[in-house]
Amino acid sequence: MGAEAGLGCVVGRYPHHEGIISGLYRTDPTFRSLCEDYCECLQSLARWTSETGENAALYQQDYRELLAELEVDIQRYLDRLSVNP
Repeated sequence: MGAEAGLGCVVGRYPHHEGIISGLYRTDPTFRSLCEDYCECLQSLARWTSETGENAALYQQDYRELLAELEVDIQRYLDRLSVNP
């Protein structure tokens, strides 16, 4: 994963918040880590989606759930900044 792949993944998901996301990514290590986790999860889901079999289906479900949890965390960051800029 490239140095700012996490940034690109999150901006791709929330393009209307690009400025806020970019600023947080540069200044907030916790948010940056969240973005990197999100990107790794997306990549893992893509890998397992191309696989078949029972194990693949289980991993796909696990990564979908993790992705949803990460999206909730990211959205909380964005919502907090929308309320308290």
